[in-house]
Amino acid sequence: MDQATLDKLRKLHLKSMAASYETQDSVPGIMDMTFDERLSFLVDAELDSRDNRRLNRRIKEAHFPDSNAVIEGIKYYPDRHLNRTQITSLATNQYIHKPRNVLVTGATGAGKTYIISALGNRACQENYKVLYIRMPELFNEIERARLEGEYDRLLKRYHSRDLLIIDDWLLYPVKEEQCEQILEVLEGRYRHSATIIGSQYTEDGWRERLGAGAVAEAIMDRITASAERIMILGDKSMRTRND
Repeated sequence: MDQATLDKLRKLHLKSMAASYETQDSVPGIMDMTFDERLSFLVDAELDSRDNRRLNRRIKEAHFPDSNAVIEGIKYYPDRHLNRTQITSLATNQYIHKPRNVLVTGATGAGKTYIISALGNRACQENYKVLYIRMPELFNEIERARLEGEYDRLLKRYHSRDLLIIDDWLLYPVKEEQCEQILEVLEGRYRHSATIIGSQYTEDGWRERLGAGAVAEAIMDRITASAERIMILGDKSMRTRND
């Protein structure tokens, strides 16, 4: 190992390449490699490190409640009636590319948040920009942004994400003004970006909570048209079951 070369790598901010170069003498068979093979070994170390940092940054910026949720961790208990083929298909992220919305419904404790977080994490792995937010928090952000004159910037943030995940959808009754805010968020994503919805209520329940009128109908149209649906059944909470 040449110390001057090591120092130059660090000066160039190639930290992972430098670390790999510093320890390469301990790698079995390293001296039997050609120059190109050894160089490739160092470059791969740097590239892998940068990819991991970018992935971790995307996951952090997404604000998942469970950043460790993965598709492989989803439990297919018979009473949940989950379609493994459907979820495996969603894990390819084609619904983001198309795009199509995904509606995940089920009772409290059914495991909705884990599934939508797992889908979000999977999207991050393929370099998609994702944002997770609960509906009560969404309304709080909108109210704060309006007071601070940042509403347009906030809408742009919601519109620009490849995947927007809204959890606790219509958990509480909404006012007419809030319905208009929901529509503004959805309208900017319609037909060009995917949205995942997590809710305790079925679509019939959404209609009841949104009420009648053109705005409510527009919201339902933007959300449900050509959407994938995951309905989690069963009366056992995923927070307590260990079978």
